[in-house]
Amino acid sequence: MFHTHTSAELKLPPALAPHGTQSWHWVELPLHLPYFCVSIGNDGEGNLQRQFIVAYIENVMRLLDTPAGKATNRSVVGLMSPDYMNGTDFYQMGRIKEVWKSADGFNHQYVMSDGKTIYDPMMTDGEAEQKFELILSL
Repeated sequence: MFHTHTSAELKLPPALAPHGTQSWHWVELPLHLPYFCVSIGNDGEGNLQRQFIVAYIENVMRLLDTPAGKATNRSVVGLMSPDYMNGTDFYQMGRIKEVWKSADGFNHQYVMSDGKTIYDPMMTDGEAEQKFELILSL
C-alpha cells in the first residue's frame, strides 16, 4: 500500500501520461512492510523496461504473469526489506532468486541472489520447521 499526496503530484502533458495515468515526485510507504521493485519488459531487442514498486508478493506474481512479464526471461524482482527482516536499522534492497511460501500461506522465505535467506515475518523456531512451497524462481 502506498499513499499519494496532491503536493507530490507531477503534472505531465497528456502525451507522457497515457490513459490518464498520474505521476508523483514521491509516495509514502505507510506500513513498515517489505516492498518489491519489479522490472519487466526487457526483451533484448531495445524495448524499454518498465519498473514497478509493488506492495505484496501476490501482486508481483500477477504482474509477472502479464503478457509483458511472460515476454521475457529477464524479469528482475528486488526485495526492499525493512529493518526487522534484514537485521539493520533501515530498508535494504536485494535481488530475489526464489520465493517460498508456507503451507498456511502466512510466511515467506526470500532466497536472495547473494545466497542469503530473508524471512517474512520473523519466524519462531517452530514456524521455521514448517513446509514451504516454491512459488517463484527467477
